[in-house]
Amino acid sequence: MTFEFRRGDGETERRGEERQCHCLPTSASPSLAHKKGMGQSVLAILLLQVALMGTANAAPRSYTVQQIAELKNLPVGIEVQVEGRFQQSGRTPTGVTEFKLQRCEIVFRMDRALPATIKRGKNLELTGKLTQDGGKTVCDVQSFREGTSDIDQFRDRKRVLKRGDSQPWYELADWAKRRGEFYTDVELLSASDEAYRDGLDVERRALAANDFDGRFRLADKARKSKLADESVMPLVHEAYQLQWKLVQQAKPIEWERLAADVSRDLPGCDEPLQSPETELRKRYEAQPIETYVTTTTGIRRKLHRILYSEILLRSVTNRLAADFGNGFEIADQIDKLLPEYRSQGEQYRDKALAMRSSDVSRLSRAQVVELAKQFRDRKQPQPAEQLLTKWLAARRQRLDADDIEGHLHMADEYRSLLNRADLAEKLLFETAAKHPDAKQVVERLEQLGFRRKDGRWLSTKEFQAQPEAEIERAMREGRVAVGMTAEQVRKSLGQPASRSRAASAGEISEVWIYGVPGNSRMSVSLVRRRNQSEPVVIQISQ
Repeated sequence: MTFEFRRGDGETERRGEERQCHCLPTSASPSLAHKKGMGQSVLAILLLQVALMGTANAAPRSYTVQQIAELKNLPVGIEVQVEGRFQQSGRTPTGVTEFKLQRCEIVFRMDRALPATIKRGKNLELTGKLTQDGGKTVCDVQSFREGTSDIDQFRDRKRVLKRGDSQPWYELADWAKRRGEFYTDVELLSASDEAYRDGLDVERRALAANDFDGRFRLADKARKSKLADESVMPLVHEAYQLQWKLVQQAKPIEWERLAADVSRDLPGCDEPLQSPETELRKRYEAQPIETYVTTTTGIRRKLHRILYSEILLRSVTNRLAADFGNGFEIADQIDKLLPEYRSQGEQYRDKALAMRSSDVSRLSRAQVVELAKQFRDRKQPQPAEQLLTKWLAARRQRLDADDIEGHLHMADEYRSLLNRADLAEKLLFETAAKHPDAKQVVERLEQLGFRRKDGRWLSTKEFQAQPEAEIERAMREGRVAVGMTAEQVRKSLGQPASRSRAASAGEISEVWIYGVPGNSRMSVSLVRRRNQSEPVVIQISQ
């Protein structure tokens, strides 16, 4: 026959015993047959006693409160051993002590009081028999033992674990997590996270130095274990640090992909740094992993930005032309994506401007005007003026000596581009010296208020500063002379009999008529140009 016994750990133990019966021959006497029947009865009684003895000696079924909570139907009429945390106790009118374990519906009873040392949350191991009483499951406690607290058990188990194998650490973490969640034990849940981190660290130390994929896998395992970000992010960060070192030798397209991945997985990448963070950068560049794991969450966000910006800057500047021809385009991208690197973008603009200015003679007027504007926009007026001066000089060198229109246009360019009237006038004087009778040059100089005297062109101020013997003599003699102002004419001749006025581009012309109709008459022509305060006599006719 075979009997089953339930061990304390819930497993079933099978014990068997085989018996052999030797039957008598059929020709035996009736007395022998009677003896044979009696022998079989005795054998059955003996076997029943053995079975009862086996049942009596079987260990009680062991349960934790967690296991009991998971059972749909708890068997009664059996001896059990229950482990759980003490909740509360009381005495019935009959003097029986009743108490409960946390999160357990069973009422435990015994005929003596619990020791005063047993407080709420204390681990107990109770042995007794399960029965039903008024619809409630009751355990009549035969014995009990104070157990070791869960956190002490955790520490004892952790103390003997070795760093060479991660699995025992995960098993300890799972045990602490199940217990912690069941009892809402914050301390035990924290210990569970600690064991998970230790297990992850064991695995991490076993990885190859450049195995970034392995670190990503550990980060995923940490997330599935519901560890906090402060435990997950060091693994993710370290993986990206290692990947960046390897990817730098790859194609630039891989840098762009990596930058996108880093931006997605590391919070704070899209937050430009508000200050240079020079010291933090130095520490991070020297020891990136150590700096990361020993700092706060807020600083980690800055480190994410530093790593991301390093990758992105490398990706952007990789497209910079060797001659910095696209320096402005690259600088614009830096301003938009990486404003903390603006100074580097400005360097690219400076180099681009220097490159474009290096052969100014090849530039069109529109190009040189735009280039000068870029200098001025960058608060660099002197390079802008030097650029335009150099460009105008190159254009002037290409002018033919007899190209009067070209020289007049060049004089206008000095005025419009450089606002240098002195250089424009100098060019006109030089042109007038080579072509003294050129009508266009004479008219341009007169429009500007210059007068020619003795072969020299004089400004109005210079002209009036000349010895005034002729004008003074004319005024004393009561006549008019070229170069007189309107006021001098009135002093010499008085008010005209009639006066006409005409306005044209840049000047106002007047004709004063003296004399009586029918007699001799004199016409005095005066002109006032933009830079003159009053009209000046330019012609006298009878």
